[in-house]
Amino acid sequence: AAGVALAKRTIEANFGIPIDYYISIDFRGFQKVVDAVGGIDVDVPYYIRDDDYPTENYGTKTVEFFPGPHHMDGQTALEYVRTRHQDSDFARRQRQEQVLLALFDKAKGINIAPRLPSLLRSFAGTVQTNFTFDEQLALGRVALAMQHDGIGLYSIDQTMTSDWTTPNGEEVLLGDWPTIKELVGRTFVLPQSTGDSP
Repeated sequence: AAGVALAKRTIEANFGIPIDYYISIDFRGFQKVVDAVGGIDVDVPYYIRDDDYPTENYGTKTVEFFPGPHHMDGQTALEYVRTRHQDSDFARRQRQEQVLLALFDKAKGINIAPRLPSLLRSFAGTVQTNFTFDEQLALGRVALAMQHDGIGLYSIDQTMTSDWTTPNGEEVLLGDWPTIKELVGRTFVLPQSTGDSP
């Protein structure tokens, strides 16, 4: 709960975006979601090797992904979206977006709508949210009614940041705030009033 509250305050303070609702899923829940749809199909764009991928027992192992199409189960998809040692956090974020779209496509392809109530109940304990169960169902049905080309993904990338090292040696990113604010304004556009309501 403290982590969610801090994330909300950080986003609201830095970007001026009010956060009313949230969904937080842990690693186990992510794997369950992917496995629940029978795995996902992902086209890996280039060779990835991470010799320092963190394990559950606080060790490390090597994970590899070769270029081309892959059918990933939950564990493999989790490794794909978490690895970042070969490239960067920005590349990891692109992989996460890729997997989200793959999940969307798979869920639509297998007509998962009738299974939504039982699936949502099965994720109890791995998902935190302040949406009610009925609201979760409604959102799921709205999402499945959407088309792929109706989804827009926006993020702060490396063109909007620059590397900086603090006097204490910490490596941080400095934002190009005019560009970031323009992106935020373009992404979160409030509906225009029709004049039918106050």
